[in-house]
Amino acid sequence: MSAKNSSKSHDTRMPHAIVPPHDLDAESSVLGSILIDENAIIKVVETLRPKHFYKDAHAEIYQTCVDLYEKREPIDLITLPQALKKNKLLTEVGGVSYLTELVSFVPTASNVEHYAKIIQDNALRRALISAGGKINELAFEESDVDGLLDEAEQELYSVSRDRLHQDFVPISDTLQITFERLDELSKTKGALRGVPTGLKALDRMLSGYQKENLIILAARPSVGKSSFAINCAQYAATTHKRAIGIFSLEMGREQLVDRMISAQGDIDNWRITTGNLQEEDFEKYGIAAGELAEAPIYVDDTPGIGILELRTKARRLQTDKKIDLIIVDYLQLIRGRTTESRVQEVSEISQALKNLARELKIPVLALSQLSRAVEIRGGDKRPQLSDLRDSGCLRGDTLITLTDSGRRVPIKDLVDRSNVKILALDNEMRLVPSQVSKVFHSGRKLIYCLTTASGKKICASCNHPFLTLAGWERLDKLKVGDAVGTTMIEGRSLSDSIIPQLIWTYIKKVRKEKGYTERSFQAKLGLKYSGSARHKNGIGRARLLKIAQVLDDRYLYNLAASDVYWDKIKSIEMVGIEDVYDMCVPICSNFVADDIIVHNSIEQDADVVMFLYRPNEEDRVNHKLLIAKHRNGPTGEIDLFFKADRTRFFEAETNAPGK
Repeated sequence: MSAKNSSKSHDTRMPHAIVPPHDLDAESSVLGSILIDENAIIKVVETLRPKHFYKDAHAEIYQTCVDLYEKREPIDLITLPQALKKNKLLTEVGGVSYLTELVSFVPTASNVEHYAKIIQDNALRRALISAGGKINELAFEESDVDGLLDEAEQELYSVSRDRLHQDFVPISDTLQITFERLDELSKTKGALRGVPTGLKALDRMLSGYQKENLIILAARPSVGKSSFAINCAQYAATTHKRAIGIFSLEMGREQLVDRMISAQGDIDNWRITTGNLQEEDFEKYGIAAGELAEAPIYVDDTPGIGILELRTKARRLQTDKKIDLIIVDYLQLIRGRTTESRVQEVSEISQALKNLARELKIPVLALSQLSRAVEIRGGDKRPQLSDLRDSGCLRGDTLITLTDSGRRVPIKDLVDRSNVKILALDNEMRLVPSQVSKVFHSGRKLIYCLTTASGKKICASCNHPFLTLAGWERLDKLKVGDAVGTTMIEGRSLSDSIIPQLIWTYIKKVRKEKGYTERSFQAKLGLKYSGSARHKNGIGRARLLKIAQVLDDRYLYNLAASDVYWDKIKSIEMVGIEDVYDMCVPICSNFVADDIIVHNSIEQDADVVMFLYRPNEEDRVNHKLLIAKHRNGPTGEIDLFFKADRTRFFEAETNAPGK
């Protein structure tokens, strides 16, 4: 038979079923290792995800282990079955007997990282197969070729991005790199209780950065918050040998070390950056590099690090190096696990950093961006607590419903009151009673009045977040016609309320992830195919529930059964500058105000809030450090001056003690 005929004969045969790459033994070994060794999960949680497991039962077991780990609870044959049973998963994963089998499957946990890599590698292969299938499907669609290439690149990038990983690097290693780079450029002419800060007035006020405290240092861009934090770090490390961990999300470690050398050696930072050092600078550089090389400073400059990875790395660093202070630069660049909105994500991150400080029993200094409210506010230009980005304020007559009595009380009358319970939205989008930890006056701000189609009104600052289908959105990002979450609307019931048209964007995303085409999806719903015509309208709750069932999506389930009524914005009008207030709701991080669902303040998690600012924007030298909140001590203001060419802050001699 000719080769041609042989090939033809082969092509007509029934193809063998291809099983996706996986290794169930490796999966069982990882889970067994976690159950027999409490330190095993620390070695794998940073990189291994539930989605990497091939067997669904293994993914559920691992996710439950991660949940227990995050709560700092033990993982064993008592706690794990209880957690699985609570989530109604114990029977589904094989019961206690299967968990016992996992324990006996692996004799030692010493190879857990090797097993985890096998799982990750197989998951990567499956992801590549899936991406290839999607790209293949896209290629057959009649669409713009440029758009096709973009989608194909995104599919492959999403696979490669999942493997990005980076660890802490000792500063001594980086110093060698920067010195070699500098040498090359020059040839071409190119006793406190807490951690001391190096500023006497600040140390008197705070007694150093205290254990278990979350300290927020906020400023507008380019004011010097990074330099301030670095100055504190190198003083504590070089003078007092305190171990410092730095998560530098904004600057690479080489740039960070350049700044440290400049401040430590009193060398012009620009000459270091360009390599145009003078003769005496080399001697200073050598001395400064020697001092910093002996300083216990550890830097992780992973860009866009997630909060779970950050916490895991911090725990490991604390175990290995006994860290005294962690610095995060800066808060808004961290990725949270919540992706519904940036406001909710930042709130989750600030809570996680506070929990980290308490867990490791060390202070955490988190840098944060200030909103533009400082620049546009009339009168006093000093920053206020309400200026923290992703936080906002409400007018004093905003009515809050007390759940114990049903009375509606102005928010200004709740200031300094204790044991207050109000209505808030839980994770399943149900209205529940929730405890308030603090209600406070946050100064005077320019406010706007938002009016909905049903007649509800609320007056808030431009940066106060409101609930939308796209997540929490600031008032200044909303426009007429957008729908915001409210409580009951007179004359309407939950069953006949409509979910806004925007939900189709989310449904389309989930549909593609589940492998449905638009045609097969509509067929599954029992609908006649109509292309995307239905996407132009909102969805009733009954139909949304059916969609949730087909796609098996928890968010859509919650949305279909939620207590939220979606009310379109009729107008947004400027009111003027007035006294404003906000509140902290620790569990839900939101509350109902004037029957509209709004987010709460993010400063609730901080023990200390400091603002760095320039009284005169034209004066780049003189700065003030305002300690606006100090949970356990005095507040006040400190005069500083900034030597830009040395990237270093100095304390003015005229400072008075804090009041």
